[in-house]
Amino acid sequence: MTSKLLGQKLTNALNYKFSGTFRYQFVLSPTKMAIPEFNHRCIGSTNLYTCPYLPVCEIMNQAGEQIGLILGYAVDRYGMLIKGAVSVTLPNNTADAIAAIQGFLTGLAGRYVVLVHLFGFNTVSRIYPDTASSLSFVYDPKTKIVASSLLLCLNRDIEPNECFGLPASIYSCKDLRPFLPDRNSELSDGGFNFGHTPDRHIMRIIPNHYLDLNNFETCRYWPMHEIVADLTVEEAATIIVDRLRLIMRGLITNLDGYLAISGGRDSRVLLACAPGAETSRMRLYTYATNWMTTLDVKIAQVMADAVGQEIIVQIPPDGPKGNYFPRPKRSARYAQRFALSSGLFGIGDDWWKRGYAKGLDNGAMWVRGNFLEILTARFWPRKTLNEADTMLHLMGRAGVGIHDENYRVRKLGFLEDWVSSFNVPIEGNLHDLSYQELALGSSQPFFYGLNEQFYIGPASDRVVFETAMRVAPGVRKKSELYDEVIRQSNPALLELPLAKQIVFQARKVNVSSEMLLEERLEAYRAKYNISN
Repeated sequence: MTSKLLGQKLTNALNYKFSGTFRYQFVLSPTKMAIPEFNHRCIGSTNLYTCPYLPVCEIMNQAGEQIGLILGYAVDRYGMLIKGAVSVTLPNNTADAIAAIQGFLTGLAGRYVVLVHLFGFNTVSRIYPDTASSLSFVYDPKTKIVASSLLLCLNRDIEPNECFGLPASIYSCKDLRPFLPDRNSELSDGGFNFGHTPDRHIMRIIPNHYLDLNNFETCRYWPMHEIVADLTVEEAATIIVDRLRLIMRGLITNLDGYLAISGGRDSRVLLACAPGAETSRMRLYTYATNWMTTLDVKIAQVMADAVGQEIIVQIPPDGPKGNYFPRPKRSARYAQRFALSSGLFGIGDDWWKRGYAKGLDNGAMWVRGNFLEILTARFWPRKTLNEADTMLHLMGRAGVGIHDENYRVRKLGFLEDWVSSFNVPIEGNLHDLSYQELALGSSQPFFYGLNEQFYIGPASDRVVFETAMRVAPGVRKKSELYDEVIRQSNPALLELPLAKQIVFQARKVNVSSEMLLEERLEAYRAKYNISN
């Protein structure tokens, strides 16, 4: 029996419930563990422990034999939400069987990991993340433990990473501080990138890779060919709209929860591609945590009225900078719980620390527009850069701290290793892939901390990503692909203003942003006959 996990020790010492702190998480271990709050099942000689609230679906072959598991929520290429079990036809030889499995899983959208075990095929055993690695996982090559987050992967104290430091916010948790390694003041708060974690031995999976559970080495499996800009915006938008409609139908008509919308571009795409209120099981939801987002709320309310749906609005009674928690101590406890849940990623955002999550249904789905930045190529530089500046741009956009001079060269080395990991030309998609693999790969642990609800980004889908990459970045940066996606799905939404545009225009003519926005929204309501 393996010794206690660090997550068990910390939740016990700090008086948190293990089940609530590590909700929707899992552990995969070669030895048995004592995790009574999690469900246990064996996969050959490996032990899988899963939170009871994390769905587990079986993958079966044509003979009715289990060949894998899906943890989380996945929508297949036909728009069906996978529940219980799914069948995949496998050829008789190992190479073709693996190709069939990878063909199946690259057609999935959602937030999930896929465990593959082909015991009759020279014991192929692998674990794959979703397209954005939004249900992320870490692994220890020494103990052979795989887990959703850092504190479920360690059965010892943290051995600090020499190149990436814990955020200063983590050290603000005074009760947690005694369990942390000494802070390295030479390291910036740039986050953990290139598969690194706060522990020098524990690594995180990078999107487009799988972990081989036989040798605990990672291997790239996508892209396997050069992605060229061969689509017009009209062609690409048609593919993306059709795919998002399938994904949204699979999620919205089968799961209860919230479709989060704001006045921004990404959530408009989801709303435009979502099924109507008559078949939806999700409620529209918006919130404000500062003055700027109160403008987004006003736009979201008009969007909801335009599609004939009610919307839940969260703004604290004492204003957008207010708090749903009655006492600061409650907020601090919630922030510290976030640190544990996320594997010391941080202490959460204002939405979490001020108690917004507690006002929503516990255990509900929370659908967000994350990952749709790929449509507007936001990670591409605004101008042509030389090679050195390109590398610095890549590091900056991925969130890597580049100001800790003692470690800058090593981080550039990590970046060079990442660029050389591709077996196909990637110049045309360099910044798209850095967004997918480096930025998303390092940021998604954040959502393990937001675990009152289960977050899903429908755009974590390979069809959406690859199709967007097949449109020239310069075209996407002008919002031409985004505009066409809206034009083909709900063109009226194109005429709604964006909050940032309103603020900019209001300053130019020296009027109130709120007043200018109200004028634009009233004109929009009048044009499309939308009632309050």
